[in-house]
Amino acid sequence: MPSARSPPARRCCRPGPTARLIARFLRGPSGPPAVGGPEGLSEREREVLALVARGLTNTEIGETLSLSPLTAKTHPSRIMGELGARDRAQPVIVPTSRDW
Repeated sequence: MPSARSPPARRCCRPGPTARLIARFLRGPSGPPAVGGPEGLSEREREVLALVARGLTNTEIGETLSLSPLTAKTHPSRIMGELGARDRAQPVIVPTSRDW
């Protein structure tokens, strides 16, 4: 008779690789130095970064902050540029890991 057990739950991220990724990021970039840190962001950019950290899409960010779709798309791109980030996850790691 086959087992009636449910398959194990899947996690979105395994702790080992995630911890290594964060540690690697905190050691610094392997390419050109970052332009600035979260301290140099405007209040609005900090609001947007907090929403990105919560996992909101550009559309959801626009709706939450009453921004046009283009502005909602531009803010995360500018934040990434100011922080010297290569992808959307990197700007989120710094504030999260430094209790910002």
